[in-house]
Amino acid sequence: MISIEQKPFLTYQAFSTSLIATAQRGKLYRENASQSSRGAFRRVLRSKLEALLPEYTREVSHKRHCANILRLADDLSDCCKDALKDGRFRIGSAQKALNLYLKLNLVSRPY
Repeated sequence: MISIEQKPFLTYQAFSTSLIATAQRGKLYRENASQSSRGAFRRVLRSKLEALLPEYTREVSHKRHCANILRLADDLSDCCKDALKDGRFRIGSAQKALNLYLKLNLVSRPY
């Protein structure tokens, strides 16, 4: 069982791992993106992923999951285009970020 003190650390680790995996080969950032615009992207991505997590504590249809991925890609593209390569958070990158974040968070939750 995870203690209340461990939860923030594990949530942070889940996000960090998801971000690293998403950015690793995906050429996520614009070549000349500032550190502040990259930081803003990371903050928004984490916020969006955390907001989606409660929805996945129960079964989510494939159609709904795909809609969540598309909305994540669109929302981040709209607000963080200065940080992103070609001004877009690609659907594949959104899919990887969300799926890995969910996997790392939900596997540690008791059912």
